[in-house]
Amino acid sequence: MKGRQTQTPLWNAVARYLSKSRRSRIVLNLGEISRHLNDGAVLVVPGKVLSSGAIAQKLTIAAFKFTPETMSKVEKAGGRCIPIQKLVEENPSGKGVRLLA
Repeated sequence: MKGRQTQTPLWNAVARYLSKSRRSRIVLNLGEISRHLNDGAVLVVPGKVLSSGAIAQKLTIAAFKFTPETMSKVEKAGGRCIPIQKLVEENPSGKGVRLLA
C-alpha cells in the first residue's frame, strides 16, 4: 500500500484497520457521518458505509465498501463515493483527510 512507501501515518492506520477480520471492521451509517462533518470534507472509512440516515453535505467519502443506496444518496447531495485506493492515489500525503473509525 502507498502508506508503506511514503510512511504516511494516516494510510498506515487505514491499513491496520483493514488487516483486521471482516467481523471487526468498521460499519458506519450516513447519518453518523453527516453529524460529524462539514460541507466539502474528505474522509476515509476503513470498512463499510450503510445508507441509513440523511446527508445534505457535499462530501468525498472513501471506503472499503458502499451499499448502492449509499452511493446514490451521496451523489444526489453533490458528493462522491470512491474506493480507498483512489483516494490514496489522489492524496498520497493524506493532508486534509479525516479518518472515521
